[in-house]
Amino acid sequence: MKFGIRPKPVQQESLSGYLERVAHRNGFPFLDLMRLLSKPNKAYWQSVNTLDLYSDTFIDLDQTSKIVDLPVTILRLMTMQKAYDLYQKFSPSHSIKKSVYNRNRRFCPSCLLEGVTHCLFWQVQEINICDIHFVPLQSNCHICGDIQPYINKRHLTRRFCDNCESDLAFWTNPNDKVPPSNINEQLRFYEDWRYLLGNDIGETPIFESDEVTYCSSLLFICQDRAVKFNKNRLIATEQDIAILMSAIRGKRLQNAVTLSRTLKIIRSCNLTLEEFSNVVVAPEYLLSVENYVNGVRTEKNLGVCLAPWCKSYLRNDSMVAIHRRKNRILWNDMKYVDPAFCKGCSLTYGRNTNLDWEEIDQYISKGYGVALCLLEEGHPVIMIKKKTGLHNSIVLKWLGYFANRGLISDQHIQNYLPKIMDTSALEKMKHLDKNEKGARFAAAKRIFGWEMRDYFYYFGDSKVMEYFALSSKKIQPKGRIARVRMLPKVKNTLEYLLENENKISFQSVASALDVSPSLLNVNDYNELIEEYKHKQNISYHTELYQQAKLYISNQYNSSGLFMSKFYRSIGKSEAWVDNYFPEFKKWIEEQRVLHKERYKEYIKQQLAERAQYAIADLAATGQKITRVAIARHLRVTLKTVSHNPAILELIHAHYMGL
Repeated sequence: MKFGIRPKPVQQESLSGYLERVAHRNGFPFLDLMRLLSKPNKAYWQSVNTLDLYSDTFIDLDQTSKIVDLPVTILRLMTMQKAYDLYQKFSPSHSIKKSVYNRNRRFCPSCLLEGVTHCLFWQVQEINICDIHFVPLQSNCHICGDIQPYINKRHLTRRFCDNCESDLAFWTNPNDKVPPSNINEQLRFYEDWRYLLGNDIGETPIFESDEVTYCSSLLFICQDRAVKFNKNRLIATEQDIAILMSAIRGKRLQNAVTLSRTLKIIRSCNLTLEEFSNVVVAPEYLLSVENYVNGVRTEKNLGVCLAPWCKSYLRNDSMVAIHRRKNRILWNDMKYVDPAFCKGCSLTYGRNTNLDWEEIDQYISKGYGVALCLLEEGHPVIMIKKKTGLHNSIVLKWLGYFANRGLISDQHIQNYLPKIMDTSALEKMKHLDKNEKGARFAAAKRIFGWEMRDYFYYFGDSKVMEYFALSSKKIQPKGRIARVRMLPKVKNTLEYLLENENKISFQSVASALDVSPSLLNVNDYNELIEEYKHKQNISYHTELYQQAKLYISNQYNSSGLFMSKFYRSIGKSEAWVDNYFPEFKKWIEEQRVLHKERYKEYIKQQLAERAQYAIADLAATGQKITRVAIARHLRVTLKTVSHNPAILELIHAHYMGL
């Protein structure tokens, strides 16, 4: 079989669009053609929407080449197969479906009018306009409002609506003006996708590399091509960073190298795909990334001591690096990198998320700056607690430290000194650290008979503080560390569900993390999950109203607003919308009232146009132009004519013209 009429492919035309055009020119049903060309065991009516994505999987390209007399290489360039093959190298289970619309089709009315029924790039999610006519791409019929399927189920080309058979080429909207800035951005997107499907990209440094180098390159551009890796300087989301780092460690949680993630990151870095594919990562940067993921100790950038009472104040000659596998300390859910211990004042320092050097436990900022001043003014501990907003035990820890260092005046220091000095305090603290669970000061009272002031005085001893900072191997209390360690995973999961428009609930988060919902409840993630549920509802709020306004505007010639079809088109039930957006129902009722008024005006306008022809017919036959005659001619009631100002104006204009 070979078609006699074989039109030339149009630039950017999809394979399904070209085959549909060929079938139409030769009077052959398109779906029948697809049945002939589909590979065995492939449902041709279900495979058409993926034909433009993975042509090699669903269609016999050799047979197609013979029928349309085009080389297989040309046919493959009409699909996303090249992009699919590029990323299969890095992630065998990778799919490009997240970057394109593959169920509903989009179209440019002007292109349809010129004979092109479907272009490949119209389905790309980030592309919203036609790069030839600079008009927005559409997906709904302008008459019935239906979203168009990828392939028409009837024997009509995709120029026509699959529901009401209206000609989509005459889709017009005077408000569809695209700002110049948006046009320039969209043209850059088009260039990226042309480059992605071209022949040059496969030989670039990035796409000739392996998965680890690819992920490191994404981190490299996120850090503005710095020489040394610094996780705190990355301008990507925490979820993307976690996934890329896991892939570099060889512990892939999910596909790290994907087209959608690559485009998102290079867009945030203001790079084109061609610029990214030719990035050459500095060897020093690759080494620093490798050192970071493997926990290799590197030289730390230590700051100076900030304690005014320390002999090394504003110097770092007494500063000793605290080595951790991940080079960080967690304090109140905050991360401090490059932690260090000052042997002069026995305080712990580190760099916060802004890489500013500061003391971690707030002995200086709140203890020395606030608590000690309030104590000297005569305020009790309960008042100091209220002023600082911190727990009673933290205030006592500060005051015990200041008492140990002799920084409290004689007037108040007696309240924070032990009644009997214990010379074996260090050995007893080590025993508590290694053998006791829970709060150490509670165990100290039970075992050694220490009061709280005894415990915190001994805790402020220089040798004890040095032991806990540099030598202690004990893991933090199980409940707190579980929450601290789990918090980033919960946040990453919530970000992922929010980004991919998946329902956020205790059950969905627990399923994604492979834990029980009760574990989330025990660790008190209720507020965090509710916060993201609220974000999800807010993010869908605008889209819901936009889709509703579009649907209502397309119902201008309908006598009422029948919302059941609208709910089906957005994939939501009326009950779901009522549950999450209760105000929407009231808004719809208001729109129904407005629509009814607009529809009345529309009918009056239509009736006035018909009346104009009726007056001409009556005048041509010599009949008298009256409201009764017009009503009879239009087959409407006399009241309808009498209440239509436009018709009365026409009658008046007729007699004035005589």
